[in-house]
Amino acid sequence: MADESPQRPAITPHLVFGLLLIVAGILVLLDRMDVMHSGFLASWWPAGLAGIGLLQLIFGDNPLAKVLGCCLVLLGGALVFANLNPDLLRSDDVWSYAWPVALLAFGVFLVMRTFVPDRPRPADSKSRVNIFTFWSGQDRTLSSQSFEGGELTSIMGGYDLDLREADIPAGGEAVLEVFSLMGGGSIRVPEAWTVDSEVTPFMGGVSVKTHTRTDTPIKRLRIKGLALMGGIEVRN
Repeated sequence: MADESPQRPAITPHLVFGLLLIVAGILVLLDRMDVMHSGFLASWWPAGLAGIGLLQLIFGDNPLAKVLGCCLVLLGGALVFANLNPDLLRSDDVWSYAWPVALLAFGVFLVMRTFVPDRPRPADSKSRVNIFTFWSGQDRTLSSQSFEGGELTSIMGGYDLDLREADIPAGGEAVLEVFSLMGGGSIRVPEAWTVDSEVTPFMGGVSVKTHTRTDTPIKRLRIKGLALMGGIEVRN
């Protein structure tokens, strides 16, 4: 009988962010090997800001996250345009224009934060969860009775994932892949779940404070990944 389990999502925050890192690493190596002209990275590095902004626009689940993503895309695009058009903007004046653009973007963010307050995301019945935060936060609640896991990415941001209304089939296992860079998150799980942490911390920490009931079938949640200068807390 063919395996009818749902397939892993084609596009996830880990996948897109990983591809951005690969591209950045290749470009730096080519620059160090003198394969590219020396001014390439100096002209195109702001594209990384635009890429992170696109991640926010794609995976952000609240208006503030999308506003911040839009600001990053505009800022990165403006800096690339400035670098590629020396006749319109002298290279030694780039930062004199970049900082006002950054201040403008940050001001728009603060104004939107005032008029569009953070709101927790309503309960979600999907069996997988994908969270990406950058300079922002997300609150997510899942109620799926066949939870399979997902990916949680926080870069200088945070999240609160509530799984207390969700469930894993008896004898089953769900896997959460986490990545934290100068950020972190909180994961709340039912007492019926057994939590196995396989997260590697580096200048960060992982805290598992759960109480598992022994009168229920084994339902296992595996959490694996990396915490760089960040923290992850798992509790009931």
